[in-house]
Amino acid sequence: MLFEDLFLEKADLQKFQMFRVLKAIGNHSLTINDISDKLHLSYQQTYNTFQDLLRDMRSLDTQLDTPVDRHELLSQQTFKISLDRYRLFLLEQSLVFQFIDYLVQAPTPTVNDFCEQHFVSKSTLLRKSAGLKRFMAQYSLRFSYTDLQITGNESHIRYFLFIVYWTGFHGIKWPWQNFSAADIERIFTTANPQPTAPIFKLQQLLLLGIMRLRINHGYYIRDATCFNILTDHNSAFDELVFPTELFGNLATKNRHNEAKFFFFAQFSLITAVTGSQTQAQLVLTHFAAEDDPIWRLTVNFLAKLTATFHTKITPADEPILTYDVLRVLLTTIALQTRYPKMLDFYRPDLTNFKSTQLYQIIAQFFEQPGLTETLPQLYRNRQTVSEYVCYLLQPQLHHLEDQQMVHVWLIAENNDLLTTELQRLLKHIRIAQLMTPPARPQDADLIISTIDSQAPLMQEMAAYGVPLLHWNLEANGSDFFRLYAKIKTLYAAKMTTK
Repeated sequence: MLFEDLFLEKADLQKFQMFRVLKAIGNHSLTINDISDKLHLSYQQTYNTFQDLLRDMRSLDTQLDTPVDRHELLSQQTFKISLDRYRLFLLEQSLVFQFIDYLVQAPTPTVNDFCEQHFVSKSTLLRKSAGLKRFMAQYSLRFSYTDLQITGNESHIRYFLFIVYWTGFHGIKWPWQNFSAADIERIFTTANPQPTAPIFKLQQLLLLGIMRLRINHGYYIRDATCFNILTDHNSAFDELVFPTELFGNLATKNRHNEAKFFFFAQFSLITAVTGSQTQAQLVLTHFAAEDDPIWRLTVNFLAKLTATFHTKITPADEPILTYDVLRVLLTTIALQTRYPKMLDFYRPDLTNFKSTQLYQIIAQFFEQPGLTETLPQLYRNRQTVSEYVCYLLQPQLHHLEDQQMVHVWLIAENNDLLTTELQRLLKHIRIAQLMTPPARPQDADLIISTIDSQAPLMQEMAAYGVPLLHWNLEANGSDFFRLYAKIKTLYAAKMTTK
């Protein structure tokens, strides 16, 4: 939850954490004690935080003004507001976010002007934004207070802003004041009428909005040669039209640079489930035809995975996986240093990933000496590349690491609708594997049984030291979710075991 830590003050962060607990699946009705245990707060702190949260909820949902039973009040069904909407509500009241937003949108921002508008001293502003300042430093981004701006690589600045505004606003509302999303969409789609997935369109418009703001305030992409690795000889880039109306009177060179950045950033930053197969295929076809060092490295990397996991992993068989690998490699080569990624805002600690077999294989692959000559940018950033590639591939490849699967021994009837649903769920959880003879229950990671845990059979099973889970034949949706959460916890524990 690092994103919220960066922007929200302690009281607001506690409210958001409490709201997350209340909105969690399975939390139908909680007590103040339940919540205080989950948040590690005292009863009084929890009660006060809940009252503050309730005031926020009532300002967002007028239906909560009607009297509600106490037990019903501490239930997820009572709060109709989504986590995204509440995050945005708190974000827009955050001094740190207001500072970023002012800095980005004001035509001539100054620290004094911001402090006067928000009735804070400069020292208070500096103190409250210190955490964000430290976080940005990893990308060599800094605040300049004399001539108020973010300094650093312009591509990094735009990537940072895209992640902040996409995470914070998430399609709920348009963040920019001086032009509308409808205007941007009309101008761009008139020139580029190709249909796109809805979530892709939302991200595309946000990116165009950031670019328009930066350009309007005089911040350009001065050198776009780093993006040639994707744009050269690429028919999709040649077909891209950047209307004059979108970015005003840009010089031809600047317009071409901005077009290159946009095309590359779309590939690097924007993702959508719908249409991703088509997008991936276009990119893979282009690179396969170019057959450059990056493509050959990617194919060799997949061949390494194939040999290690004894399964077929090729661009033809796994286009999305190949596309993800290419995105990481190309972005690292183009931006050359550590660049902002969504992962950084949510998973700063990758210890679990580093202890997996997959990470060791990836790290070893990118240690090969030949990279120092063919792709030195990758070699210099090999640790970051290995971490990110592992993070992206783990969900797709964990089913190949048999020793890290959660092996489940099921003791249940086989003619009941609910046990059939249970088996179906276990078959579709890719990190779980149902065991069958000659496997033995004592070798399982989890034993699920419809027999009560106090019955003699289960008491016998308890001697194996394997976690036991009693499955109720009247299980509901919450039970299924708790089982999934249990399997995820066991899987995370196995990942840390070398």
